[in-house]
Amino acid sequence: VIYQYLFNLKDRYVYLILSFIISLLVLTSLNLVRTAHALTLISITLSILVGVYYSNFFRYIRHTSFFNLERFFIVVFVILFTANSLVFALIFSLDIDVANDSEIRAMEWAEKNTPVGSTILAPIKYGHLVTHVSGRKNVIDSRFLLSPDPQSRLDSITKIYSSSFLINSLEEMARWEVDYVAVFEGDDPKYISGNCFTLLYNKDIKVYKKVCNVVELKS
Repeated sequence: VIYQYLFNLKDRYVYLILSFIISLLVLTSLNLVRTAHALTLISITLSILVGVYYSNFFRYIRHTSFFNLERFFIVVFVILFTANSLVFALIFSLDIDVANDSEIRAMEWAEKNTPVGSTILAPIKYGHLVTHVSGRKNVIDSRFLLSPDPQSRLDSITKIYSSSFLINSLEEMARWEVDYVAVFEGDDPKYISGNCFTLLYNKDIKVYKKVCNVVELKS
C-alpha cells in the first residue's frame, strides 16, 4: 500500500497516515518517544493501511478472471484475521500478571490499618494493586505516563528500591509524600532495616511505615 500510494496512486488521507508513521520513526530515533509506545501506534496505523489494501485488492479482483472467487478470498481473509487474533489474545492472556493471595491479603491489611489518604510506595507493576485493593494512593503504576512528571516518578522509584543510601531514598519519598513502603519481591533495600522504618506487616509481602523525614537546613 505504501509503495502504491507513493509512486502510483494519490490520496491525501493515506499521505496523512504515512506522515504520522514517519513522524513516529523520527521521534523514536531521537529518543523523544519510547520505542514500545511508538511501535504500538505504528502497528495501529499500519492496520488502517491494511484496510486500504483489502479495498484495493477486491477492486482489482473484480477486473480479473478471478472475480467469481471474491467470496472465497473474503472467507480466507476472515479466517486468517481470526486465527491471528486468537493466537495473540492467548499469548497476552498468558502473560498477564495476576495478583496472588499473599499480595491481596497484604493490601487488604493495608486498607484496614493505614489512614485514608496515605500513600503506599510499591514497584510499578503493583501500583494498581495498591490503589484497587487498599484504596490508598500510589506513586506509580503501569499508566504513569498519564501522571504529572512521569519520568521523575520512574527515576524516583528506581532510586528508592535500588539505592543503598538512606538520605537519598528519604528525599525521594518526601518528594512524593510517601507514608508506607511495600516490598513485594522479597529483596528489601539495605537501608530499610534501620530506625527510619517500622515493619508493620511481615509475611510474604512486607509493609514498612516511614517514621523519619528529611529536614532542609536553611543558612
